[in-house]
Amino acid sequence: MKTHRFFAFFLCICLVLAAVPALAASYPTQLTMRLSTRTGPSASYTEPGTFFSDWEGVTVNALSKAQGNGVWWVQVEFTYGGQMYRAYTGAKRISLDPSVLPAEETLGVATLSNVNVSGRYGPGNHYASIPDALPAYADGSIIAYENNWVQFDFTDSNTGMKRRVWLPADKLSINWYGGQPSQSTPNYNNPNYNNPNYSNSIYYSGDGTWCELQEHNLPGTYSYMNIHLYGYRHFYNVPVYMQGRTFGYFQHENASGFAAFMGDSLYIEITVPGLCDAVGIYLGK
Repeated sequence: MKTHRFFAFFLCICLVLAAVPALAASYPTQLTMRLSTRTGPSASYTEPGTFFSDWEGVTVNALSKAQGNGVWWVQVEFTYGGQMYRAYTGAKRISLDPSVLPAEETLGVATLSNVNVSGRYGPGNHYASIPDALPAYADGSIIAYENNWVQFDFTDSNTGMKRRVWLPADKLSINWYGGQPSQSTPNYNNPNYNNPNYSNSIYYSGDGTWCELQEHNLPGTYSYMNIHLYGYRHFYNVPVYMQGRTFGYFQHENASGFAAFMGDSLYIEITVPGLCDAVGIYLGK
């Protein structure tokens, strides 16, 4: 009966998650060679660089796929030199089958405002900055929207090459094809909800596992929580880094999974090879 109840609950969780707009899912995958990158899905885009000369055993997170030059390119997220990046690489450079990834689509068209701005390699100020300023009034397309940042695709009149950069949405005049995408913000039903440093909120499960929201900041900033796993051979602590107030998929070292808020409770599914295999934990406050 306990197993049946768990699977029934898990099905409910999946149905709720499917109805809630979320951040981009990530798929951990290992490199098969050095990570050569472009800012967009073809060789006609600018080149951030080539990373991980010692590539064996390096894991990156695959986010999406797009066609370019007749082949699949994959948008990956990784940390290098202490900085976070999102960039595109050929599908042959990762071990993941690109068929499992969502295909990108154009969400709208946009014009950059007349300001001297530079972009980021991801949707937030904690991603590496791009030093080259963007040309004023550049026209282009919006490929993604996340945490009030947009991925802007355009041709740089200064270089003649195509570029993709992440910018705060208010830096552009945007014509959305289907209306501006909505992004969920979980309702904690907690008086500390508006506190930008939502600290020391503890969620417990029945087996002694618990979770602490260490820092929980506004959208566009970096937040993290700690998942403390007891009862699985030994104590195991997993820092989970997320954007703003919306949690989703995560990976830390050899742990991976996802977290989702439901009212003032938290559901976590986590896999730690050799420790726990896809265990679902419902954490009630």
